[in-house]
Amino acid sequence: MTDFTGMKLGRKALRVDKRTLQLGDYLTPALKPPARVDWESKLSGLGVMMNDRLGCCTIAAKGHLIQAWTANHGQQVIVPDSAILAGYEQACGYVPGDDSTDQGGNMLDVLNWFRKTGLAGHKPFAFVAVNHNDKKHVELAVDLFGGCDIGIELPISAQRQEVWSVPHGGAVGDGERGSWGGHDVPIVGYSSVGPVCITWGRLLTMTWSFFKTYVDEAYAVLAPDWADGKVQAPNGFDLTQLQADLAAVTG
Repeated sequence: MTDFTGMKLGRKALRVDKRTLQLGDYLTPALKPPARVDWESKLSGLGVMMNDRLGCCTIAAKGHLIQAWTANHGQQVIVPDSAILAGYEQACGYVPGDDSTDQGGNMLDVLNWFRKTGLAGHKPFAFVAVNHNDKKHVELAVDLFGGCDIGIELPISAQRQEVWSVPHGGAVGDGERGSWGGHDVPIVGYSSVGPVCITWGRLLTMTWSFFKTYVDEAYAVLAPDWADGKVQAPNGFDLTQLQADLAAVTG
């Protein structure tokens, strides 16, 4: 029986920055996602990445994205715990041995750190916000970029579910948004049932209803690992304009 009660979370509340670029601005109207995407089938050796002991989900999620990208474009890379720990220290201010500093991280801050510094030598060149209320945009993010980094306000009811779903009574009581806490996971596939994410060393499916109810932020991360180091734009994505806009925002 599934029991996640002993696991750590660690995603801080949503922070909005009006400078964050939006995926929807770079998609062509005719672009349509496939009915199903499966980037998870080539994955092996999924690890907890210290998220059972520390509130480092914002770092672990990036480690699992790297694993998914590399598994589907050559040789799978498993980010070691030592790199996860170093990332948690650098991006979130954790001090080993001082439990008071185990405070988790903000997704936007960690993504900025990931883009500027990288994790275990893997550094994306950009990230864009995804409209989590638009199912098509979420699916396109997964399909085009090998994953979608999402923030969830987890309910207590998710602690013992094999498939994350809204409880029969709705988002109240143990099903209330955020009653357990904030969590960061990467989506690495989806079907008509819902997205497939990586969390605590395993693949886990959530229903689309669960996604709509509990997810409050999402990002597509554009990485050389996914583009085979050539930074080639997927079909239907205006990479040139994104690079120009990114330079304007960060310059």
